[in-house]
Amino acid sequence: MARQQALMLLMSTLQYSADQGLNVMNSRIIYPNDEGGVSIIVPTIECGLTIEEIAAKDVPAGKPFKIVDVADIPSDRTFRNAWEYSE
Repeated sequence: MARQQALMLLMSTLQYSADQGLNVMNSRIIYPNDEGGVSIIVPTIECGLTIEEIAAKDVPAGKPFKIVDVADIPSDRTFRNAWEYSE
């Protein structure tokens, strides 16, 4: 019985980790930079943090930020310097 409970706990932990990893991999953190543009943080699953923990750690103090879906970031970087951050 203890072995079955341990296996169930391991499976739920792995599922939680997979869900968190999927959230991290499909998200980007954006914030306004000091040059008037937009900075984008691309998190990695290997860091072991949630997307919110990554933002708290990596966004400069006092800067507003948003967590957005990767699909919301334009793939064409031609005019990246013209991108603007709005709250």
